Amino acid sequence: MTQANERRNNDRLSFCSALQIRRADSAERAAADACDLSVSGMSFRTQLPLVIGDEVRIHISKVAEHASIAARVRHVATDGRAYLVGVEHASID
Repeated sequence: MTQANERRNNDRLSFCSALQIRRADSAERAAADACDLSVSGMSFRTQLPLVIGDEVRIHISKVAEHASIAARVRHVATDGRAYLVGVEHASID
């Protein structure tokens, strides 16, 4: 078990879906691809450069047309082509 998995309170399930991401203080959206999802958070790949602490809005097309999740960035890594971002959910609208 990895250190990150030991810190998690909820299991993450594999979840593939197209997302739209935007910083909470911006109207500009960026595409993202969901990787996994749990009750308290999720991870996704995106070209949008985010940093730990950023507040974001996530729109999941598979869930509902107008639903969005407010979240805070908790982890960012890059593989040279995209950013792998882990977020903690703040609220679901």
